[in-house]
Amino acid sequence: MPLDHVPATTLENLAEDLAQITARWWTAIATQNLEQVRSLLISGFDPDSLHPDSAMTALEIAAEKGALALIQTLLQAGALLDAGELSPLGLAAQRGDLAALEMLLRAQPGPSLADKCDALMMATSSDQPQIVQRLLAAGALADSMVWEGGTALHYATDRGHTAVVDALLAAGAEVNLADPDQGWTPLMYAAYDDRADIAQRLIAAGADLNARDPQGRTPLILAAEACSAQVAEILIAAGADTQAMDENGNSAASWVDPCETSEAAPRPLTLEALHEEILAEQSYADDLETSLQQLAKAVQTLESVEKSGRSRIAQLLGHR
Repeated sequence: MPLDHVPATTLENLAEDLAQITARWWTAIATQNLEQVRSLLISGFDPDSLHPDSAMTALEIAAEKGALALIQTLLQAGALLDAGELSPLGLAAQRGDLAALEMLLRAQPGPSLADKCDALMMATSSDQPQIVQRLLAAGALADSMVWEGGTALHYATDRGHTAVVDALLAAGAEVNLADPDQGWTPLMYAAYDDRADIAQRLIAAGADLNARDPQGRTPLILAAEACSAQVAEILIAAGADTQAMDENGNSAASWVDPCETSEAAPRPLTLEALHEEILAEQSYADDLETSLQQLAKAVQTLESVEKSGRSRIAQLLGHR
């Protein structure tokens, strides 16, 4: 019967029934009530329906929670890995759930290459080396740039995830790729962040000691700019060019010479502006005053560490 011939009351009843069934479905998913889930699936409920609030599929929710029995039930009912905006594989990878990951990798149809690469980035960002190894073995590309900002090796280096770096290097990750945002190689991130252990690994894997970013800066120049004394020492010992200059004519020594002749210039702190805010907001005066004092102490500590780092780099470069 055409819908325009169906009585309005009947349509209202159908809509109400559907709303009740949908509510039961999401309650069953939230509580992992497998008996109710199976009953609704047998009655024809779509396992790929989107949650009315989160827009997540049941499989995404199950993967996020690590609900293995629920994942298995949904996969057996034909739930798709790509039915929602999120990735069940990526959610399992992010939380380091190897058992859930294995289930999802065995799904038919299985995850796409793009899905595996995205999951690799999620595992990398959350420091899950075992998951990274499994995804690489499953075909994820170590050098893919499915995320803005670079490869998994860029992300792992920037975040200091040494075990993930080891897994990526063991899989043959390219050490000299420049990221699209800053034009930095992984070694440049290690240099700027003073990640000595990772820098040593990258150099051993063949990282270019004298690679240049779009401003002409080498890893050593970046290390000097950031007062990364440990990595500067490693780079110099490995044979980095200490005379290299960026496009502005600055070398590594350009960043350390001032510290040998004068006190480090104070960082620009708008203490007056903060104090005015304290006066203007009396109700928050105590908390703001405490925060201001903590900020000043933190900056003093940072300046001390920075000066120490610059002094060490100056010694390494022979500027005593």
